[in-house]
Amino acid sequence: ACMVSSEDPIIKHYAQVVQQKILCGEAGAGVGGDGQITDKDIKEKVRVMEGVYNATLISHMVYSETQSGNTTFGDNTSSTEHIRLPREVVSGNTGLCIELALLHASIYKAAGLNAVIFLIPGHAYPGIKIGNDYIPMEATGINGVGLGFVMTADQALQRGLEELKTFREEFAKGNPQYRILDIDQLYAQG
Repeated sequence: ACMVSSEDPIIKHYAQVVQQKILCGEAGAGVGGDGQITDKDIKEKVRVMEGVYNATLISHMVYSETQSGNTTFGDNTSSTEHIRLPREVVSGNTGLCIELALLHASIYKAAGLNAVIFLIPGHAYPGIKIGNDYIPMEATGINGVGLGFVMTADQALQRGLEELKTFREEFAKGNPQYRILDIDQLYAQG
């Protein structure tokens, strides 16, 4: 959660570009004045999420892999990989699933959305929390080595919803490999 960098000037600029160029200057991430969440509010939040995804497509950002290594401490050996900050993902125009999730979460938070990151075995993807529910987005559908395809924003949203079904099943079973990082909640906890 500490790598979600919505206050970083590069991320703020990226969020402004998304708002101006992709969302045509309109972005209403907040809920209605009475505090009730309406279908219109949800559609607007999804529009912002799709705008962020489309910005990565327009910039020709790609999903990439990184070299991982093994770290040994005592009798324990674990696989590790270097994770770049969202600003490095923007400047390099490429990212791993966790890096793309961090980028999306940073921009969502900069846009006033309650950003979350879903962690599952071998994968991570971003989403937002609305009330007690979630809307996920598969951020890796932007092409890259070995993928051979590009998802539209709607397809990425649908893939995220499919992944959320499995996530909910495993999370309900208490599987510790399925976790949600609620960025606002974690920031509030320090």
